[in-house]
Amino acid sequence: MIVSHFCHTGRKFSLACLAAAWLLLPGCTKVGPDYVAPTLDQDIQVDVAEGEYLGVLPEQADIRNWWQVFDDQILTDLINEAVANNLDIRMALSRLDESRARLGISNADFMPTGGAGAGTTRGRGSEAATGVAQSIYNQYGVSMDASWEIDIWGKVRRGVEASSAEYQASEEETNDVLITICADVARLYFTIRTLQSRVTITTNNIANQEKIVQLTQDRFDAGIGSTLELAQATRVYATSQSSLPPLRTSLAENINSLSVVLGQQPGYVNDKLAPLDLVPLPPSNVAIGIPAEQIRNRPDVRQAERQLAAQTARIGVAKADLYPSLALNGSVGTSSLSGGDLFTGGSSLFSFGPTLKLNLFNRKAIRDQIKVEDARTEQALANYEKILLLAVKDVEDSLVAYHEQQLQLTSLDQAQLAGQTAMAKSQDLYTSGLIGFQNVLDAERALLEVENAYEDGRGNTSILLVRLYRSLAGGWAPEGAVAIDAEPQVSEPARLRNSEQEMSNVEGSK
Repeated sequence: MIVSHFCHTGRKFSLACLAAAWLLLPGCTKVGPDYVAPTLDQDIQVDVAEGEYLGVLPEQADIRNWWQVFDDQILTDLINEAVANNLDIRMALSRLDESRARLGISNADFMPTGGAGAGTTRGRGSEAATGVAQSIYNQYGVSMDASWEIDIWGKVRRGVEASSAEYQASEEETNDVLITICADVARLYFTIRTLQSRVTITTNNIANQEKIVQLTQDRFDAGIGSTLELAQATRVYATSQSSLPPLRTSLAENINSLSVVLGQQPGYVNDKLAPLDLVPLPPSNVAIGIPAEQIRNRPDVRQAERQLAAQTARIGVAKADLYPSLALNGSVGTSSLSGGDLFTGGSSLFSFGPTLKLNLFNRKAIRDQIKVEDARTEQALANYEKILLLAVKDVEDSLVAYHEQQLQLTSLDQAQLAGQTAMAKSQDLYTSGLIGFQNVLDAERALLEVENAYEDGRGNTSILLVRLYRSLAGGWAPEGAVAIDAEPQVSEPARLRNSEQEMSNVEGSK
């Protein structure tokens, strides 16, 4: 009963102290600079006049699911599966969990610290020290203690600002990984389709060359052909055969790479890609959004800005150590030499009081730490400026590359048609005895080269459009929602979180 009264009295006193401290907080200041977002991104100029770049329309567009412009269901399914199972995305989500937990730790600094304990001690004093015989005694005790540092100078609040910005930067890192994985899947898929087409073209040419070798052999056996013609035909045939192993090797490597990106064993996509198909080409004109707006929303740009905000807040954390800190400390408990007296009135004890602390002898180190944080903030600002410039460069380079690739593909298409015509005519003329055999070989070799170049051109055209969408942050939405067409048939789908919901959950835990 006495302990209950004592605890009730102590609680009222403690609550009074907490209430008084809480009333002081609104008047507390926050030392250090208040963060102001840089305005450099307002100066972004990426002028893309309609018709300036072949195949692109600089107009408002939703490019979250940019892969839909290729109208290829296999590609869509592969991207869905990669988003669900990719290990880089899983690691990025884990880092996001870590950052969120760190934010929770920072928020906990607003609350008092302390604990409760109970113990017993058996001992005896020194007779030699006191000159009096000492008896053995038992001592019992129960206690609770708490300490609360009042955030007068905003050290805790600046720390929470830094952790919040770090959490948001981690979200942007996750978004950047997501964008990269979607682009990697498409790039690998288009590369595989290109290699499959080249293997087919080379195999067909080898079959035709084998017929020519047989034809020259028959002519030689009939006495109307020369050894030179037979040797030349055999050389071209063997050279074409030698080009197949590197193509098949590269094809297998890219299939294995795509399987790993999907979070699966190498060779996993063999069956999925077994039906051979051409590289899907985009429409003649595709909408890419407004480049200047898309650059501002790139996750790497947003991440760099959030890292700058976090570092700016750390200046205030360091600067707060220059000023006195005020903490409220208290403890309540009981202590007695007999377990039976532990909860009697005479056994109670308590202490309450403020503690004022001022760093006196390490102020130079504190000032040096402030200089460290200032320098790191300058580095973060320079990094933000660099990331922004590189983002603009990335978009400009991607626009030029896609434009020029479109022009090249048109020329390759014309060259391929001309090569096919030349090959057919040379065979007819040779059969008629109007031209030499070397003309047939030249036409055959030229056709194989231009057909392979055309397939490479098709693949590069689609790959460079993917690069353009990647530079414009396609595959992700600024609000954090990831648009996926269908639920993939995979186990343990990755957790794709909505950033606003995550932040509200964290704020609600304060």
